[in-house]
Amino acid sequence: MRKKVMYALPLLLVVSVIVTASSMSYEQQDLREYINRLPLEWVEHALGSISFTYSTGTVSIEEKGTAGFIEFFIRKGTHFVVYGLMMIGSYLALIPYRINFVWKIITSYLFITLFAVIDELRHFYHPDRTGLWQDIVLDMTGGLFAVLVIVIDHHRTSTKGR
Repeated sequence: MRKKVMYALPLLLVVSVIVTASSMSYEQQDLREYINRLPLEWVEHALGSISFTYSTGTVSIEEKGTAGFIEFFIRKGTHFVVYGLMMIGSYLALIPYRINFVWKIITSYLFITLFAVIDELRHFYHPDRTGLWQDIVLDMTGGLFAVLVIVIDHHRTSTKGR
């Protein structure tokens, strides 16, 4: 039993971080004040011409300001990384169980997908947050990247002794 709990700890840690962050308003998570303390002129020169649509808004330095533009990528990068870590944590939590490798991957991926949907629904109903289907896709992409890492590691370790 203790071994199962130890394997589940990384998943529980990631889930608790996501639940805590999701409960906070945008203002509580606003990084622009800190980003503005950095020398940002080079960002404006290097990336000033980049502009694209995400959800219903334009993402550009002109539209969001330099700090807002950088914060956008930090936030979306965090989605990708955290859900990748959740995928790995979910897979690790299943290691002590007698489930074949493919089903561990499928179960873990379905778990993170369901979690992403529920998390964005929570954002949708939070007065200071916005639930976006694009963030669910981003979360699932982070999970898929982690699947690739897990598969490569599994292949590497399972063929090592041959």
